[in-house]
Amino acid sequence: MNEFHCMNHPDRDALHQCSQCGKPLCAECYDANTDGCRNNDHAAVHSAAPTHPPTLQRSQAPATSRRQVVWQIVVALLAVLGGLTLLLLAICGAMIFSY
Repeated sequence: MNEFHCMNHPDRDALHQCSQCGKPLCAECYDANTDGCRNNDHAAVHSAAPTHPPTLQRSQAPATSRRQVVWQIVVALLAVLGGLTLLLLAICGAMIFSY
């Protein structure tokens, strides 16, 4: 089984994980008040970073998602048509070989 070690103290097992950067931390490095790193330099980086991911521009997001949805629909329809074709061939084959 893999054991996680503290990023600041490699000889210690990690008991917590920073909620902002995902860094494994030991009890000494973990700050329960901020649910993250106790390191002041790291906390300054967290406070300077935006708390939410940047949003895509309106023109970029819908085009990409629409294209993905269209392809998912096309693939689903092709899968259904392929399944129906195989079923029809099986039925016709059974009818031909039964006579």
